[in-house]
Amino acid sequence: METTEEARGGFEVDYKQLHQELMVTKSALASSKQMIKTLEKELEYKTSILNEANTKLKKYNDLLISSQKMAKIGAWEINLDNMECFWSREVYKIHEVPFDTKIGVAGSMEFYHPEDRGAIQSAINEAMTEIKPFDLELRIRTAKSNVVWVRCIGVPATRDGKVNGLQGVFQNIDFKKKTEEALRESKELFKHIFENAALGVALVDAEGKPMLANQSLQKILGYTDQELEKMHFADFTHPEDVDKDMKLYKELVTGEIQSYRIEKRYIRKDGHTVWAILSVSLIHDEFNSPKYAIGIVEDVTAEKLNEAKLEKTRESLKEKNSQLQKTTRELDRQLKMLACSNQELEEFAYIASHDLQEPLRLISSYSQLLKNKYGTKIDSEGQEFVSFILEGAQRMQKLIRDLLGYSKLGRNRIKYEWVDLPGIIQNIRDNLKLKIEYSGAEIHFEGVGRMMADTVQLQQLLQNLISNSIKYCRKDENPHVFVSTEEKDSHWLIKVADNGIGIEKEYTDKVFQVFKRLHPKERYEGTGIGLAICKKIVEKHRGRIWLNSVPGKGTVFYFTISKK
Repeated sequence: METTEEARGGFEVDYKQLHQELMVTKSALASSKQMIKTLEKELEYKTSILNEANTKLKKYNDLLISSQKMAKIGAWEINLDNMECFWSREVYKIHEVPFDTKIGVAGSMEFYHPEDRGAIQSAINEAMTEIKPFDLELRIRTAKSNVVWVRCIGVPATRDGKVNGLQGVFQNIDFKKKTEEALRESKELFKHIFENAALGVALVDAEGKPMLANQSLQKILGYTDQELEKMHFADFTHPEDVDKDMKLYKELVTGEIQSYRIEKRYIRKDGHTVWAILSVSLIHDEFNSPKYAIGIVEDVTAEKLNEAKLEKTRESLKEKNSQLQKTTRELDRQLKMLACSNQELEEFAYIASHDLQEPLRLISSYSQLLKNKYGTKIDSEGQEFVSFILEGAQRMQKLIRDLLGYSKLGRNRIKYEWVDLPGIIQNIRDNLKLKIEYSGAEIHFEGVGRMMADTVQLQQLLQNLISNSIKYCRKDENPHVFVSTEEKDSHWLIKVADNGIGIEKEYTDKVFQVFKRLHPKERYEGTGIGLAICKKIVEKHRGRIWLNSVPGKGTVFYFTISKK
């Protein structure tokens, strides 16, 4: 029992202690729960901050990538321990290489233009040996063989004071470089045009002082560019033109007008006056403030002097024109008188030639009767006289017939119709049959077969020319006559060529005159009117006639028939 009591007593002591410990544990557990709740809240807060930071970081990263794309900038890194390269996506894009392609240091060097490869290699060597950054503008040849300008910036990465790699950025500056090149070429072109312009050109500030003048303007004014920079444009403007020019320039600078153009005078350095046409326009800066004016000066001094001379010439011409009008009126009066006289002469020639035929027929007839009836009773000298009378009368009759034909041409009007040229040539062959057979002549025709003309007159014209070709043939060769026709826009051209004796050059115009003979009648018969008739027929058809000839080889007659 005692043992049991002791045991209970001992259990009770342990219970109390256990109870106390339990209470402490419970209190500690409550504190721990509170601490856990606090830590959970703190963790939740820090997690939210971390999430917010991650969101911002992603946003910043996306913004960085977007900025790199827009600026065409990428990052690169070289690890010297394993000689590996790292390129960002933009660097791959600049090199036009697929993103998953592995690139080593040696391989990356191959992309650089041969002329620029030495520069990048030297920069990398200096960066590794001297820990020196670099910033270069170079050319690369991409995987697609495009030549692109890039900017390569590199900074050495160190560990324990030694370079163990390189880091940097890579930017596509091709557009920038090409823009700079285009701007440079544009400036050079402007400079070339400015310096070599035929007109005087100057850049003038808002106050009117020349900033720059080209060679042409310096030549016009006689001042050097340096001298002009120290002057105001009023200093070399004619005093009478200063106010006008100054007023317009002020209106230009204040924006009242956009440009102006005036005729004015300049005073050269040597004191001579120069007349010029001045055109001025204003250039503004980015704030729309006047920057400078461009003045273009055209020297018109020579034109002004010519105008003065021209005015004198006009006055002189006016006076001469008045005299010419008087002369013209007098000529018109004389032409009318001449026309009347010509008409009277034609009428006289017609009447005279017509009325002379009857007496000549009587002379010829009675001379022939005298010869036939009393020929045996007249001595030889008398018979010779009678023969002379007959021959003279016959020649006179032929001359009168030709003269009558010539005068009729002036009286008769042209009857236009479509003419059959092959038919006309055949008629001529028939009319000249005896001459052709006697001389062994050949007549050829080719070309246009129809034209508008007077049939009778055209046949007479061609027959006269062909008859002459047969008459004036060479003794050692049969006559060959070639007639050809060609149609032009405004007329028909006819050629009559032969292989005859030809005509000396000095007579090529005289042969068309009336009664003009080149050979004595004993050698070649004729009256000297045939070619004059040809000329008159051609002129009535509003054409012209001429010839080319080589003595001893032949002659070519040309004439035209107008289509009007």
